[in-house]
This record gives sequence, structure tokens and C-alpha cells, in this order.
Amino acid sequence: MKKHKLNLILLLSFLAICLLISFLYEPVLSNWMTVRVPSLKSQDGLSFPPYSPNTVKPFGTDLVGFTLLSKLIQGFKYTFIIVFFLSLAQLTISFIISSFTFKYQKKRWVGYVLTYLDKLLTLFPKPFLLLLLIIPIYFTTIFNTEPNPSSNQVLLIKQLIVLLLISLPNLIQLFHNELIYLFQTDYAKASLVLGSTPRRMMLVALRPQLNILSFALFFKTVTQNLALFVYLAYFNYFLGGTLLIELDLGTQYYLPLSNEWSGIIGQNIQYLAVTPWTLLIPMAAYCLFIFIVSQINQNLKSILTGVEANEII
Repeated sequence: MKKHKLNLILLLSFLAICLLISFLYEPVLSNWMTVRVPSLKSQDGLSFPPYSPNTVKPFGTDLVGFTLLSKLIQGFKYTFIIVFFLSLAQLTISFIISSFTFKYQKKRWVGYVLTYLDKLLTLFPKPFLLLLLIIPIYFTTIFNTEPNPSSNQVLLIKQLIVLLLISLPNLIQLFHNELIYLFQTDYAKASLVLGSTPRRMMLVALRPQLNILSFALFFKTVTQNLALFVYLAYFNYFLGGTLLIELDLGTQYYLPLSNEWSGIIGQNIQYLAVTPWTLLIPMAAYCLFIFIVSQINQNLKSILTGVEANEII
């Protein structure tokens, strides 16, 4: 148990340090870091980006000369904040709704709605449904407004609303089924007979079980959202907006305005064969973030249940 607590402290401390460094980027770090390398002079003459990690250390630059290190540092806080609060909102709203569906579970319409939503997501996979809903919103916002901080914020809010809504049905179903299971236990039935209310039981008696479920679903939702971010970025639909520039005649390059990590991955996918470091380095950082989230989940689960993570089904 002590090992899990120590691991959890180390993992959370590492994330906190990374967040602090990211928040210090604009006011402090950007003033002395190399943010962009537009050109370099050498014995062979003048060269232009992209530059490999051997030329511009430690991670090289993208196709327009921005150093990957500065982009990763700047973008981490946006990646973390967006996925954290989005997942928290999804979990909170789904639990509130599932509390109502549980309360009125004997109503016929509750069963119909839950069954319909379950079949809808079975017929239409979540990534496909996400694209189907977000493309019209994206183009409507882009073509009807000039790119500016206000329009970018509006676009980000719309994107987050879509991401929030498509994940709610599964979470509502999971919470609903868990509440039904918990209230069918002998302990819950005895508590109800003795005068306890369902609301009080959820807040007090069943709170440990619901906490374990909530944390597990939260980290699972974080991982799923991170995967959906990359899926969107693959089609150049970056969170917070996209800047399209022309590198040369007929060559277009998409830039994520927020430098959110999935956007950095998405903008460089098609250049894997030419400039592999522009994709592999951000992807390695993204995978490391997902791995840390997974490890936090496993250690926290072991602490809450008192069971080793590999023994938990």
C-alpha cells in the first residue's frame, strides 16, 4: 500500500511540475527559449526549416521553424485543462442524469430512452458520430467569422459540447446499471427498510463503491477523450481552431492555434516519411501522458480497494 501511495505522489508531482513549467511558458520561458528558427547560416549557405534534432536541439523544428520543445511546453497546459475539465463535466452530468433515471426507473420511457441511446452508439461508432456532428459546426464557424480570439473560443466551446454529449449515453448507462446493482444488495435493502433514503445512501452508505467507480470511469474517460482528440486532429479539426498557411505553391500546412498536443500530432501525420521527428516526438509525449494517467488510475484503485491493480477485475 505504501508503494502505491508513493507512486501516486510521484506521478502527481511530475504532472504538477509539467503544468507549472507550461504555465510559465508565456510570461517567462518564451523570453529566453528559442521559439522559432526561421533560417540558419552555414558553410553551405542559408538553410530553411524543417530542422532535425541533430541541427536544432533537443527535438528539432516543424515545417515552419517552430521548435517542438517550445510547442510541447506551451501546449501541455491546454491538453491537460481541456481533457481534465471535459472528463469531469461528462462524469458529473452523467451521474446527475443517471440518478434521475434510477429514481424513475419504473417509468417505461426511461427504459426506452436508455435502450435507444445504447443502440444508437452501437450503430454509429463514437468517432464517426463525432465527425458527423463536428464538421458542420467547424465549417459554419470558420466561414462565418474572421479568425480571432473570440471566434476561436466559440469554436472551442462548440467542439467541447459535442465531445461532451457523445460520451454521456455510455456513462449514464454505466452509472444507472451500477446504482441498480448496489441497491439490490442485502445491505442496501436493509438500510431502506430501516428508513434510509436513496439519496442519503448514495451520499453516505454507498459512497465508497461509487467513488471507486467514479475514479475508474474518470480515468477511462480521460483516455478515451485523448484518443478522440487525435482522431479529430488526423482530419485537421484542431481544438480551438486551425491556421492554414501555404509553404509553397500547392503545399498547405495546418497549424493548431492552441498548440494542444493532439493538434501538433495531427498537423504532422502526413509528413511522417519526410520529417519523422515532427510526428514521433509529440506522439511519444502524448503516449507518455496517457501512460501516466493509466498509472495514476491503477495506483489510486489499489489504494481505494486495498487490492493490487493486477488482481482487480
